[in-house]
Amino acid sequence: MPNDFEDFELRIASSSDQRRPETFAASAPDARSAAPWEDERPLTASAGFSKGSARQKRRPSAGKERTFIAHPEPLKKARWKPTYSVLARSSQGARHGVFKFPFSDDEARRLVQQGPLLDDKTLEDFGVRLYRAAFVEEIGTLFRLTDLQARRANRGLRLRMVLEAAELTELPWEIVRPPDWGYAPALSERTRLVRHVDLLAEHRSLDVQGTAQVQLVTAQPRDQQPQALEKE
Repeated sequence: MPNDFEDFELRIASSSDQRRPETFAASAPDARSAAPWEDERPLTASAGFSKGSARQKRRPSAGKERTFIAHPEPLKKARWKPTYSVLARSSQGARHGVFKFPFSDDEARRLVQQGPLLDDKTLEDFGVRLYRAAFVEEIGTLFRLTDLQARRANRGLRLRMVLEAAELTELPWEIVRPPDWGYAPALSERTRLVRHVDLLAEHRSLDVQGTAQVQLVTAQPRDQQPQALEKE
């Protein structure tokens, strides 16, 4: 187990507001709609209604004709965006790229909700797809160069994941796996995967009267190889 690590930071930022095509109705929205995702859908047959447009007329047994307007059901908006901006940095340089979300919404929900229950083959497939999408082109090249540098220096490799988009934190990034590796980096003693979440709250300075005292607590298990705690 290495005591020193080469750092590789992968930052995935929120993209502009782009929605998947399936979030829109198949037909064009009514001109009176206040937003593109509001439409008047056909009604199913029910008491007093026949199949047809959302605006149906019904004649009561007595009295004047009355008009009923059905309220459209809200369309389910995709939780994950189709693309995100990516920035990778290490001692070997920096590269930009575009992370194209590699899963359908159903696949992503399945991964989030049933992750530990999925079989090894499925997790391996999802992990490779996630790697290829995040470590795209030059970013993947930079990762391999950084890993090579770490091996030459007899150091470990620490992968820092900075996820600015909140919905991406739901994914189990620990399954990320390069296609030519026989294991996921998170499962290796030579590599580390660390998550960093940017806080949206404002960073404020702390006014302290007198001297500020800070207590740091570290752990050094006796049955494990010693860590470079002072450097960490």
